[in-house]
Amino acid sequence: MKELTETGLERFLAEAHSSGSFEATSDFTINTLKARHKLASAQLPGDGLWLVKLVQAAVSCGASRAEIRFGKREVKFHFEVENWSWEPRKLLHDLLSGVLPKEPALFHLFAGLRGSLFEDTVQAEWRISTGEKRFRAKFHGGGTEVREEVESGKPGFWLVTSRPPRWPGFKRAAYTPVKHLLRRTADEFMAVQSYCWTCPIPLFLDGRRLENRYVPSLALDEDGIVQRAFAASHLGSYEVRPVVLAKRELSGRLPLWVRWEEDPGKTEECEFEGHTLTLKRRAYFGQTWLNWPDPEGGPTGAVLLVLFGAQRESRIEFVCDGAVVSHEKLPWSSANLTFMGQNLPANQFKVSLTVLVPVTAEELDLSHFNVRGKYERREHWKLLLAEPVTQTCEAILANSKKFWPELTTQPESVLSKITSGYMRMFMAIHPVLVYLRTHGFRRELKSLLRSVAESEV
Repeated sequence: MKELTETGLERFLAEAHSSGSFEATSDFTINTLKARHKLASAQLPGDGLWLVKLVQAAVSCGASRAEIRFGKREVKFHFEVENWSWEPRKLLHDLLSGVLPKEPALFHLFAGLRGSLFEDTVQAEWRISTGEKRFRAKFHGGGTEVREEVESGKPGFWLVTSRPPRWPGFKRAAYTPVKHLLRRTADEFMAVQSYCWTCPIPLFLDGRRLENRYVPSLALDEDGIVQRAFAASHLGSYEVRPVVLAKRELSGRLPLWVRWEEDPGKTEECEFEGHTLTLKRRAYFGQTWLNWPDPEGGPTGAVLLVLFGAQRESRIEFVCDGAVVSHEKLPWSSANLTFMGQNLPANQFKVSLTVLVPVTAEELDLSHFNVRGKYERREHWKLLLAEPVTQTCEAILANSKKFWPELTTQPESVLSKITSGYMRMFMAIHPVLVYLRTHGFRRELKSLLRSVAESEV
């Protein structure tokens, strides 16, 4: 049967070849940049995630710092490393050939470079400095230019992607509208903010260091371009974030490297079941109230966060090389609050859980932002987390009288301190806020504990 099939195919091809007629010969060229646009469009599930992949590459390379700058017509990325061990020309060859490297650093780097070439990219250039020489590769519509120079300096990696002007001429206005460019820039800015808050190395966005505080996931598919640009421009202390009621370090299979910010303000130590915990006198948005370090003193394998004011379900967030790549919902939740027999709507006193779990690049699928076997991992961690979640919630309840939430961010100016003082006075006399602060969140913690106990039965 196989021989007959092959014979029939050969006969068909021979007939098709003989029926054609020779016309002429000519040359044609391929726009290599446009060809790579097609590849980039199917590389990653989101527009701004290519920068997240480059941040992961910097973390995997052992970079000392990374920096991202957004210009009017370009995006710049740079990180510094002590030693660059890969041959630049081989990297370029593997990048263009479509190879999927096994090394985590190159796995992230190639995905970021391939994803950086969008439909509106006019030119992309990346440079590698090995300390003794510098290698340049430039991609544009005419092809690829490669140049090597002798230069001494710090080893590192640079990437610059150029785009059309923000105000294109009439002829190009239909192809590169301002709204589209603004949306892409906002996507990139917020992707780095919401995915890379766990980055263990200093990461700078337009000269300002990204704070390592819990960041709730942002809706990157939001169509409102004004809201998107507003959220992108209000990074840091202006963004309202939930209070971390408790942060507990756990041991695990893989080390989880996360750089946590040291919150200003007075703290005190307390004992709970033989463990020494640290409490903060006043907790503002984005800050941690109770800190529970790992008693073994080794590398952290997972981090349990009890969130106060997060309007969402409890879940596990998987972290790979300094970035959150995926999540899976946990079956534990707190009940709705009531006041004088009436159900209260979603409020800033809602309690939920978030668990940060590390994964390796080999455990990701081809989308780079999904973990294989998430359900099995969730069931495994659900069994391991039942006891520490119960202990942590009981520790919060035992010290709940010391908890005073501030419904503002950390005041820095004189005006913000005055506003914070008036807010504190308002909270002290408002009956609903007093109830929620003193009894409401405790009831939520107890209902969360019941949910955990019921899931074990």
